[in-house]
Amino acid sequence: MNAASTSTPTSASTAAPARPVCPTEAIFYEDDVPEEWEDYTRANIDFFELKGLGSPGGAQRTGALDYDDPMIAALPPQNEEWKEANGY
Repeated sequence: MNAASTSTPTSASTAAPARPVCPTEAIFYEDDVPEEWEDYTRANIDFFELKGLGSPGGAQRTGALDYDDPMIAALPPQNEEWKEANGY
């Protein structure tokens, strides 16, 4: 889970304003997260809390990190066309 693509457990619902990369239909209060996405909530909390990041308020303060939750690391690559088009 690259910090650039992640919200802290507290910032996702209070982010102002949400960027197009985070469509409003993908934002839930913690108690309303659909069961099929609950493991992502756990991975998100672990990423920020277990790595001592707390709530940095965005990826700009932390930069890219070399840690991914094992569940996230196992996912296939995503957004490769966008990365290539934007120099990532």
